[in-house]
Amino acid sequence: MAYDTDVLVVGSGPLGTAAARRLAEHGRSVLILEQGPAITDPPASHVRNAPRFQTDPDAYLEIATEHLTYFDSAAPRDSLPGAAVTNVHGGQGTIWTNLCPRGDAPWDVLTVAQWDKYYRIAETYLGVQYEWFETSWRQQRIRAKLDPYLAAEGRRIAALPVAAKPDENDHLRFAAPHDILTGSPQALARVQVSQGAVDTLVQQGARITGVTVGDETIKAQEIVVAAGAIGTPQLLHRSGIRPTALGRWLSYHPILICQVVLDERLCAAPGVRDREPRLQVPPTEKAEWYTLVLRDVSPFKPLASDIAIDPNRLVELQLICPVDIDERNGIR
Repeated sequence: MAYDTDVLVVGSGPLGTAAARRLAEHGRSVLILEQGPAITDPPASHVRNAPRFQTDPDAYLEIATEHLTYFDSAAPRDSLPGAAVTNVHGGQGTIWTNLCPRGDAPWDVLTVAQWDKYYRIAETYLGVQYEWFETSWRQQRIRAKLDPYLAAEGRRIAALPVAAKPDENDHLRFAAPHDILTGSPQALARVQVSQGAVDTLVQQGARITGVTVGDETIKAQEIVVAAGAIGTPQLLHRSGIRPTALGRWLSYHPILICQVVLDERLCAAPGVRDREPRLQVPPTEKAEWYTLVLRDVSPFKPLASDIAIDPNRLVELQLICPVDIDERNGIR
């Protein structure tokens, strides 16, 4: 059989792009197919790197959500509010929050050493760091205040890794799929990204040998489907690939968010620029929720009485709640 490429990747988001880079670094030629248009320049870079969001970070959320599409226009939005797709060049990686904590309970298919190895590769691809935030006045004071209370409960507060690096003006530049590819000479030489909406996967016996894009069939030695948590099962279903797990055992974690105004003694002086805090409180057996303490992008519109509050005094608390994994959690 003649192949059009060694590997074909469906989806240009962080997972598809990382897979393409990894394969290219092992000598494979890779074609990435993405159905959505580019919304940034360069394509697949982070929307949030636009200059306007450096001075007005809270304006970012409204712009980012314009690129989210609910998975089923006929279904009630409140039935599964997080089930949205991002059909753009770079996928969800162009609008994600860039927070990169390691998992607290790694899946036992790999050893601890193997998990560490692959985490390090991913962190290298994304340029993950936490040091920039450690000079934040709020970060230092909040951690000093909370640490003894959390320690008494067997919990800890730590810096939160982020996929972002400061630019020459000391503003954060957030990583996206563009950065994953451009960080590797092998990827730049061996990975091609093309626009095309994949309709189905082509099966030959137990193997997937290609994809259909309109009237065209593209063949490859290997196929990687990285179309997201919604797009991937939809593509499998359209292709007649319907294992028992498809559409079941879904996990959607409720998130509780609030914004608080800090005591002035925890903050830099008014008018003094302070770096944003990024802190995490990992879950424990007795406190199963994961907590973020940060000043990032607030989902709340301030009241008129709050507009004059010094931005240095604001932080958000985000509590990500666990859910039981159950076969009945699904889309039918």
